[in-house]
Amino acid sequence: MSTPAPRITVRGDCPPATEDAVRAALADGPADASRVAALVDLPGHFVVTAEFPDRDLIVASRSGAVAHYYDTVTSRAHGASVTDVLTLAGRAPRWNAPALADHLVHGHPLGDATLDREILRVPAGAVVTMSRLRADLVTVPPLMREPGPPTVAARTALVALRAAVRDAARIPCALSMSGGLDARLLLAALLADGIKPRLLISGVAGSFDRTVALAIARDFGLPHQVHVVSESALMASAKGITAASDGLLPISNWAGMAHVAEAGGTEPVLFGYHGELARAYHLPAVGRRAFLWATRPAAQAPARLLERAGGHPFLPDERDRLAGELREALEPEALMERIRAALPVGAMRGTLLGASEAFFRTQYGHRKIAANLAAIGTFSRWRVPLFAPDWSDAVQAMPRDWKLGDRWHRWAIGLLCPALLRYPEERYGATTSRRPPLRFWLRGPALPSTPFYVDQAPLRSRSELLASLADTDASALAPLLDPDLVGELVRAQTGTSPRSHLCFALSALVGWSRIAAARP
Repeated sequence: MSTPAPRITVRGDCPPATEDAVRAALADGPADASRVAALVDLPGHFVVTAEFPDRDLIVASRSGAVAHYYDTVTSRAHGASVTDVLTLAGRAPRWNAPALADHLVHGHPLGDATLDREILRVPAGAVVTMSRLRADLVTVPPLMREPGPPTVAARTALVALRAAVRDAARIPCALSMSGGLDARLLLAALLADGIKPRLLISGVAGSFDRTVALAIARDFGLPHQVHVVSESALMASAKGITAASDGLLPISNWAGMAHVAEAGGTEPVLFGYHGELARAYHLPAVGRRAFLWATRPAAQAPARLLERAGGHPFLPDERDRLAGELREALEPEALMERIRAALPVGAMRGTLLGASEAFFRTQYGHRKIAANLAAIGTFSRWRVPLFAPDWSDAVQAMPRDWKLGDRWHRWAIGLLCPALLRYPEERYGATTSRRPPLRFWLRGPALPSTPFYVDQAPLRSRSELLASLADTDASALAPLLDPDLVGELVRAQTGTSPRSHLCFALSALVGWSRIAAARP
């Protein structure tokens, strides 16, 4: 008797050739993890699930841009969100205090942990086999590459960038455009290949990003749309993005992406996510201090990363209102120990810059940006060329000189489309220099002189949005903290001591817990 063909589901950005290869590899019947391990390094950003009569197979691509979750207790319960897994398991969330603590500090959980203590995220570059009795995880080691001389590494990154952008723009596309260097880098690569994308621009009048992006669109004759995200749009989308991101995407963060939802169109949208990997994003220093700190031992990384994140999110007089488990998880040593455990093997044996890059790629990229993409994916086909493993590997191989002060971005834009350097650089000058400006080394960036591109009024004033969040029943968080604390923090947003991340992170978790508990 022949084995029934598996039911195969592909999510994310999976090029046709990759999808064909995956389906061919799985079509012959049940396959073990070792046999399909090579699939994780195929081009694209995807998760593939194959349902066989006696087991399920989950293949997560190397980039980590697409999340998938599985229950470690319930047989064959897995899905695109923690909420989906809870639905299959037939239960409400079981709070994971350490993961919640990390989310409140860093903006995302660490490692493979989720807000439910029995549900894990499938790691990037891994295969999970789920049978009736257990779940077996195989993490496929990444290919090892020799970094080569600095100029070679920089040019290798440029070649990888152009290949990734060509793949992302294999059909007509749009670009989420700002005035920043990540967006300009993608546009430079597109223009170098003769591709003129539609630009999706967000920002209030007078904001830097809107002003520069509009000037670029007009000067280059690019089709474009401009959106100012309204309070009503934020309120209308709050429940959907909370469900899609499992409560990890606060509405204050969503405000910077919602313009894409309003833009319409059917073409894929390119985002500059993950470009910060080449810009020493998590190194907690700038200028000359960054140059010196970059070569410090990686053993300092947990303390420095925690310092950069801002430390304890609650004020001393609020901490007695936390459950003991959450209070303990927020202790500095506990936070630092989880940072150590989350970093890849070997990251703690190098430099502070190397460890901070590893943290950005494996934690911020795989957890925070992936949550953003899960929400964006509910209304748009996203493309993230700067998640490409070949580009990321080449960037991490470059020496510090190419990363500090955005040097590699400047160099690459100057080669691909030097005209894009004629536009202002926020907080540095009227044009964008080809090398890190002197101010970066001596004083760092100037204070902002233009409005923030997102309208802050609904998030800072006595708005209908804040009023609705303040009145939300937060009793679902009672196992972890005093529910009344959530409303007090929201109301404080209109006072003198707003704490935006904590306020909106807790509000999103309240919304998610209600959604998850209500699912059948």
